[in-house]
Amino acid sequence: MAERKNKKAAASPKSKAASDKAGTAKKKSAPTSKQTKTATAKKAESKAGPPNQTFDNTMDLIEHDLDAILDMFMRVSNLFSNLSPAERARLIGAGVRNYGFIEKARDIARDNPAFLPPNFDIDQFSADLQSFDKVRQVFLIAEKLETIAADKMLLMSNDLYRESLRVYNTLKEQSRARVAGARDLFMALETFFKKRRPSDRPPTEKQEIRKAEGIIKGTVDGEMFLKNEKAKKTGGVHEVIEDIHKDQIAGKKSAEFNEK
Repeated sequence: MAERKNKKAAASPKSKAASDKAGTAKKKSAPTSKQTKTATAKKAESKAGPPNQTFDNTMDLIEHDLDAILDMFMRVSNLFSNLSPAERARLIGAGVRNYGFIEKARDIARDNPAFLPPNFDIDQFSADLQSFDKVRQVFLIAEKLETIAADKMLLMSNDLYRESLRVYNTLKEQSRARVAGARDLFMALETFFKKRRPSDRPPTEKQEIRKAEGIIKGTVDGEMFLKNEKAKKTGGVHEVIEDIHKDQIAGKKSAEFNEK
């Protein structure tokens, strides 16, 4: 017994060293959860490519499919152009209340054939109503898609506009600091913030009143003749004929206007 105990005691340091060595090798060979997570993330990133690639590819696919669906719908419906406003005005739109009216008329006509108008085809009427329901479902899906796409565009345009403002403000500061080449770049963006008044639009009523008051008070150079037709309590039809003279004195023109 004593000899066996001594043998065990003598062999125990070796077995302990061997088990420690095996444990160390096991620890080295088995990657930690953090290392595994990092490797998986890197692999996913290498597959995904650029950050927007998956999104852009999906949008391209949707656009391609929608173009094909639109072409298919136009061919099957024999409708290759939008209705004009005049054509729309002549048609009776089917709102929610009209849907119920149409379906109720179909039910009554189907159940009471003795009361149908002459040459009324109830089978064709029912088939047309079924086709209309299918078109309505397509419209509801397209409307939902339009709403989602509009919301996504609004969110993305908001972010893009804010980032563009960062570029604009940076160029503005650099232009003020007289950094070489910054002013021309800043002015290229500055043009988008200048208000443009189209000259082909007629002046509004407020603008006409403001000009008339300016001429009377002598703060604006020019002449203005007011012509009124069919005067009524509610106001007749009037025509404004104006001729602005920028080189003449405002006070003199105002005095002439008052004398008249």
